Amino acid sequence: MSSTLLQSAPITMMHDSLGPFRTFTLLTVGLFLSLCVIQTVKHRRRYHGLPTPPHNMLLGNLGVVLAEILASPEGFFHLFCVENIRRKYNMPSVFYLDLWPILPSIMVVAEPAVAKHMTQVQPQQRERFSPNLFSPLLSAEFILAVEQKNWKKENPALNAALTSTRVNEATPLLFPSLHSLRFRLLSISESGQQYPIKDLLTSYIIEIGCVIQLGRSFDLLTETSALDPIIKRSLDTMGWNPVKRYICSKEVKQRTDCLNGVLVATVQNTVQTGESGMICQSPIYSAHVEQLASGRMDHAESIAYLVNTLKVIILASVVSAGAASYCYFFLHKYPDCLREMREEHDRVFSPDRTQTWELLQKEPHRINSLHFTLAVVKETLRLIGVGGVFKKLKPGEFIESEGKEYPVVCNVAFICHLAMGRRADLFPDPDAFRPHRFLPGANPPIPADAFRPFEKGQLSCPGQTLALKSLVLLLLTTSREFDLVPAFPKGAPRAAEYLGGEGYPEFHIGPHVNKGMPVMVHTRVGA
Repeated sequence: MSSTLLQSAPITMMHDSLGPFRTFTLLTVGLFLSLCVIQTVKHRRRYHGLPTPPHNMLLGNLGVVLAEILASPEGFFHLFCVENIRRKYNMPSVFYLDLWPILPSIMVVAEPAVAKHMTQVQPQQRERFSPNLFSPLLSAEFILAVEQKNWKKENPALNAALTSTRVNEATPLLFPSLHSLRFRLLSISESGQQYPIKDLLTSYIIEIGCVIQLGRSFDLLTETSALDPIIKRSLDTMGWNPVKRYICSKEVKQRTDCLNGVLVATVQNTVQTGESGMICQSPIYSAHVEQLASGRMDHAESIAYLVNTLKVIILASVVSAGAASYCYFFLHKYPDCLREMREEHDRVFSPDRTQTWELLQKEPHRINSLHFTLAVVKETLRLIGVGGVFKKLKPGEFIESEGKEYPVVCNVAFICHLAMGRRADLFPDPDAFRPHRFLPGANPPIPADAFRPFEKGQLSCPGQTLALKSLVLLLLTTSREFDLVPAFPKGAPRAAEYLGGEGYPEFHIGPHVNKGMPVMVHTRVGA
């Protein structure tokens, strides 16, 4: 008996010694959970009385957003879920998404006056890019430079190359690239095979941007191009998925280093020769000379900066390529608009393809008279929204605009171009493709600040002139000779019809027709 008591004594003593530790642990956990509950309740109460989708104290709006994402088809551009939520729950033009603590809570802005206040009247700081999103393609130093308010003024290469005058003057330089594009389309047409047109359009837009900057072709549109696959492989690594990027980090770096080596050699060659081999001086060379003369940079810093500038043009070109594919997509769905656009091309230039090319080379300013074609591009940008802009906010303040006050209860505002462009009170019949609304003298006129695909204010896109003209030029030189017919497989997944149905947007730096927009290219008889 005594031996049994002696054996059990250590166990009893151990239990007794664990008692205070267990009590401390339970108290600590209880205190932590209590603080979490208090913080959650405190945070959720900020949104009491504010316009939000269905909101609860536990998840806020996370459940609503997650449900939309899960209901979306494969590859869907999830930023567009915001517009689905706005429609489904009949949200006003400014509403809130409480996504804490998983994601930053967002003030969604689809009101032109509020967007103007944030970007032009009292500009808010743009939400910082995640350096990991574009690294290692762009250096962290360059990303920080892009975020500065005066970055456009301090980048002479962009200033010199992206003006309307420069784009018009450089139009004849684009002819080799345009002819290469035509030959590729002829080849695809003769093959009788489906083709994901996104790849070709991306090459075209990048080629145009680089010709404008360098004064010579990158030769991306030929089937034997050595540089085109290098660029495409680098772009394929861009994305939001951190797990995928980590797993593929070694491959990502190899691809980026390969592209970087080519671009460094290109810029150095342009600088060393002092000319690009074409009839116009290269803005890249002019920018290098100006940067050295001003003392802002030494030779190596200038080369690195100009290489990053070319990379930004490449990234922006991918977004423009998405708009190009949607131009063809909507024109196929609305044949009356396609016919009217072709008639404008015949009228402003010539029904004859050869004469059109001759007039384009001799009188490039005629492009400025293609009002309906430009309206087609603008209407496409309105319908796809491109994306939007995130702006930093200071919680606790109020934004006043046109006599209304909007409380700031979160750190980030999302100026949603898609939601703004799909408001019926701003754009009658908002889901229809109606380019006529953008024609000069259209009635009703476009409301002030409602159409902002390139944003406005200090952080607006400097390449909007180049983007618009490159798309107009693309439609002019291809739409009368070719029909691009979408060829999605039978039973392909679909999104809402207002988002294109089977041609719904997927994310690739910007919105693109999903699956690269597979098409059948047909050469038109008599074209």
